[in-house]
Parts: sequence; structure tokens; C-alpha cells
Amino acid sequence: MHDFLGGAVRDNLRAYAWVGGDSPADVVEHARKRAEQGFSAVKMNATPALGHVGERDTVDAAVARLGTLRDAFGNELDIALDLHGRVHRAALKPLLAELEQFHPMWVEESTLPENEESLVALARAAGSIPVATGERLTSRWDFKRVLDTGAVDIIQPDVSITGLFELEKIARLGEIYDVAVAPHCPNGPVSLAASLQVGFCCPNIVIQEQSLGLHYHAGYAGLPVADLLDYLTDPTPLTTVNGAFVLNRRPGLGITLNSAMVEEKRQDWFYPDLTDPPRRHLCRVVRRHRWNIYGRANWRSTLPHGSGVPSSPSGAAALICYAQPHPQLSRSGRYVAPGPSP
Repeated sequence: MHDFLGGAVRDNLRAYAWVGGDSPADVVEHARKRAEQGFSAVKMNATPALGHVGERDTVDAAVARLGTLRDAFGNELDIALDLHGRVHRAALKPLLAELEQFHPMWVEESTLPENEESLVALARAAGSIPVATGERLTSRWDFKRVLDTGAVDIIQPDVSITGLFELEKIARLGEIYDVAVAPHCPNGPVSLAASLQVGFCCPNIVIQEQSLGLHYHAGYAGLPVADLLDYLTDPTPLTTVNGAFVLNRRPGLGITLNSAMVEEKRQDWFYPDLTDPPRRHLCRVVRRHRWNIYGRANWRSTLPHGSGVPSSPSGAAALICYAQPHPQLSRSGRYVAPGPSP
């Protein structure tokens, strides 16, 4: 597929892996395992949700986790921090001021998409820490607004939301602004294979997220244990070598799904965050055996332009959303009361 997008510009694409744990010791142990697997970059949840002010203990705990990693690995390990948009603006200032000394690779999703106007203030608070965002944005036009702020250093489009060809266009757009791209992809094998096709042909894509060993795979919300490579007949194309993906010259996306395994694991399943009445009415999330190049069903034809969908909770799950007669979603996926019929 990358040949249709201009051809490969590299033979290897660096990847990063998730590390988890609620105490400094847990994070270090997990990071050591990732280093043994060949990864030189990891990402971790920076902190639980923070209120507007106070909660100094939570900030101190975040500092302790990152500081312990730096003590253990020095500068040999790049560490990205994910905030998931759950830290309020006032709390970001003391948090980022404390974390800057440890030189994170980036700070991610420090603000929600509907708060784009706060990106400039966020960039000032981040100091020398690169600012990354974009996993919930859907198109070039969404990213253009963010890039025009001049406050973002790394954009993170997710192919399961943008689609393969739109991802490539978003990466080219970022190149015009001299902004790096680190595609978001804590998803299944089809999403990752599609994202890599773009990653090998765009020079400003600098690193690729992947979900192997992600904590959600260990039985999230009652789902059976499964992992990224379980649904492939041959895991080689999505297996990293020394922490990087190797250029895949096989036809199409370069992978073959194990249809028997997909059928065996098929089940209906509701995303936990969508079980309150308004969201359950709005969107049904189903674990299915259907796949396309997005890694999920093509929900864009059934949802309003600019709608967002939460990331897949399982490396093998496909999210399929069916719009009700008058649903509306904000770009972050939040429910908005439906209006009158058009």
C-alpha cells in the first residue's frame, strides 16, 4: 500500500511501548521488560484525574514515578507522558513545571479537543516539553486549526478515526508546519498495519504507537485475555526488531487475519463508558469479526462530520457505532442533547 502513497522513505520505523503501574517500583520493573524487548521509548499515564487546584500529593506521586525512571535509565530511555485530557488547566502549571526537569519525550492530550484555545497557554506551561495532541481529531481541517495555533510540536492522528488516506494527508500537512507525527494506535492489528503503511512513506512520522502488552489486553471490563498478534496467521509483519518495525513489502496492508480465531472470539460487548442511558442510546459498541483498513467499521458514514469515537479497549476489538435518529457528538465523543429533526 505504501507504494501508492509515494513509496517508502525508510526501512525501519521506531516504535514505543506502554508501561503501567501505580508505584515507582512497578513502572521501573515494567520499563526494564520493555527495554529487554528492544524498545528505547515508552509511554505511561502521567497521573490520575486532577482537580482545578490542590492535590499536591498526586503531583508529587507523578514526579516520583518519572524521577525513578530517570534514575534507573538515565537518558537511554525516552519517556512520553499521557494525560488523557483529564488534568484541568490550573493544575497543569504546577504539574508540568515539576515534570520538565526529567525531559519527557512529549506530554500528550493535556487538553481536550474542544479546548483548542488553551493550547497556547499549555505550550507556555510546558516549557521545553514538546506538546502532542490529535488522537481524537478526524480530518485535515481539524488538524489545521490546531497547527495554526503554533503551540503543537507533535500531532497524533489515529488511522482508525481518520482512515488510511486521510492519515497520509494529515502527515503531509504537518510537514508544512515542521511538526512531527507520532500516530496514535492502541488498537488492533488492522489499524496498526494501516498506520505503518503511512509511516513508511512520510518522513516526519518519527515513531509509531503499538498495543502489544497493553494493560487493556489483560481482561479489560470482563473481556477475555488477548493481544495484538493473536489474530494473525503470521505475526512477523507486526513484530518489532530492536524496538522498530521493519518495512513490509507484502501486498495490501501486509497482514493476513486468522479468520477462525476472529470467529471464535466474536461476541457482543458494550463499551463501559457508554452504558449510561444517553450514550447507550446513541452508540452501540460491538465486538465483531468484520474488519477494514481502518481497523473498525466505517462509522464515518453514519455519524455527523467531526464526530469522535473512543479508542478501542482491546487490541482485537472493532468498534461499530450505529447512530440513532438524531444523535450528536462533540469532537471528543461527548454526548450532546439531540436537536429537532432536520
